[in-house]
Amino acid sequence: MLDRELRYKVPFERLNKLSRSMSRKAFGRTWWATWAWVAIFLAACFAGPSVEEQLKGTGWPDGAGVFVLLGVFFVGLIVIRSWGRKEAKSRADYDAEATLRQEPGGLRISTNTIEYYLRWAGIAQMLIEPDGLVVSHGNLFFLVPNSAFASPAERDQLVRDVFDNLSPQAKDRSAAHVRSVLARDTRTA
Repeated sequence: MLDRELRYKVPFERLNKLSRSMSRKAFGRTWWATWAWVAIFLAACFAGPSVEEQLKGTGWPDGAGVFVLLGVFFVGLIVIRSWGRKEAKSRADYDAEATLRQEPGGLRISTNTIEYYLRWAGIAQMLIEPDGLVVSHGNLFFLVPNSAFASPAERDQLVRDVFDNLSPQAKDRSAAHVRSVLARDTRTA
């Protein structure tokens, strides 16, 4: 293995474009199925008057054809979305056990196949959900379930520790979401 270090910058505009192109390439069948379904729906809309006549002949009220076509369209989208989720789940073990470790420079989150190191300056926001603590970096969100903590007090202590290390902008974005925990701060008592 070569000892190699690369340094680079990628502008947001390029990342945005990359997101679209990689989604199209990585999940091509789902992408094509979605656009094909939209095209079929649009073609069916042109056939709307004949669908309306058929429905009228069987006793349906005027305008029912639009609702039938919309219903079929949305059922198709639900099926395609379900298929896409199944395809995405086949690429990674979403049920793998994760480990979160607080380190002096940030948070390390890892599973048996991947590891993320979130430096304090890179944490964009912290939120509390009913079932756990969420830490975000950009558009990546990491949920640490309440069940991972020995007690609610342990979770609250992690919230305070992380909050203390956030940048001023991240503190501003997070304050409203963690205010209840910060108000219970027992370190100052």
